[in-house]
Amino acid sequence: MARVQIHVPWQCATCTCSSSRSSSGPTRARYLTVVNAVDAQSGQRVRISKSRNASLAAPAVLFGVPLIGLLGGALGANRLAPFSANDLNTLIGAGVGLAAGFLAAKLIALFRFSGPESLPKAIAILPEPATEGPCDRPSN
Repeated sequence: MARVQIHVPWQCATCTCSSSRSSSGPTRARYLTVVNAVDAQSGQRVRISKSRNASLAAPAVLFGVPLIGLLGGALGANRLAPFSANDLNTLIGAGVGLAAGFLAAKLIALFRFSGPESLPKAIAILPEPATEGPCDRPSN
């Protein structure tokens, strides 16, 4: 495992659509935990590949399971009808179902997506960038 600093281009840091901008300017650096498959050392630049299985299944679990819990709780409480008002049954059932759905999604994410196979991987060590950038060139 390795902790990798993510490079955010200056254009992203100054964009109003970016979450990396605060009222006082760009926020501090972002870090990501990755599997170090290329044995990269500290200070080296690496290319990162994300897990396709985790990137497809995680949103389905994190959004779908609570939604199913919400609908199931509302329908189940409406059928059981512990209170005389149907709207109250539906509302309480939806709340309990939503809470159960969030708990189930958290448990699924904890057991299914916590292993190294779900983490991004460092797949290549990149060469060092040129020391002279476009802003470093002398003007004519």
